[in-house]
Amino acid sequence: YEDGDLEMLENIPLKESLTVTNRAVELLVEKSGLADVPLRESLMLVWGRRFSCDVATGMIPLGDLLNHRFYPSCAWESPTTESPDVWKLRAKMDMAPGDSLNFCYCEDPNHLLMTTSGFVVKENPYDRIMVRPRDLRQALLSVCNEESSEDFASWRKQQIEEQLPDPEEEGVGLSMYLVGRQPGGIQWNDLWLNMVGLAVTEDPNGEHWSATPEGLQMYLAAMEKASWSLFPQSLEQDFAQGEDFADANQEMAATMRRGYKELLKEAVDKLKDRLAAG
Repeated sequence: YEDGDLEMLENIPLKESLTVTNRAVELLVEKSGLADVPLRESLMLVWGRRFSCDVATGMIPLGDLLNHRFYPSCAWESPTTESPDVWKLRAKMDMAPGDSLNFCYCEDPNHLLMTTSGFVVKENPYDRIMVRPRDLRQALLSVCNEESSEDFASWRKQQIEEQLPDPEEEGVGLSMYLVGRQPGGIQWNDLWLNMVGLAVTEDPNGEHWSATPEGLQMYLAAMEKASWSLFPQSLEQDFAQGEDFADANQEMAATMRRGYKELLKEAVDKLKDRLAAG
């Protein structure tokens, strides 16, 4: 991939991780004397075709050709003590000749699927948005109530920094969960929602923002603004750019970032409905 492909992800933690992975491969080429392109193709083959279970990871001929589906037609049955060398692929539904054989690789969000298997899934039911703490802090500070006293504003800023600290260990790609899809619905990070409440508070000794319709609207507007500020452009602006992609990498990047924005839009709309209903 090219640097421009990583920019199109609109995902700084993932961009950092892939950049480091790319550099690691470059160093391996330099130290080993192996040819760059064949090495990358080999790594892609192993990463994309490896087969994992609770006891091992390996390459299984034919078995590694089955595609991934979150709601699959088949499931693997692991070897047993009676048949330690036998894997069984069992249908989960009635099937006709020509039907696709597939199974669920994992229940991973798209950023993990991309890095471990080399693809993403539209409308991934396990997708989630991960963000660097520093970006969350910046987003919150941009929506803080400007009517607050200087003392409270200073204390609030300190609380935002303490509640959303940078990771203690050094590394790249380190991020926090913001919102995601899970079985049964969408789950927000409660800390994020609470911190937005702190951001819009004018006076901690005054009436709580949730006590009035105006306060609720102020909270929802701030939550929506802060959350969307984590992306450089909106979902509508993204789709307005069209579907003219230079290659498969750009198409995958577009699928991934639009999936994040569709998830965020759905999450914001459902939170608005829930809070409005009391």
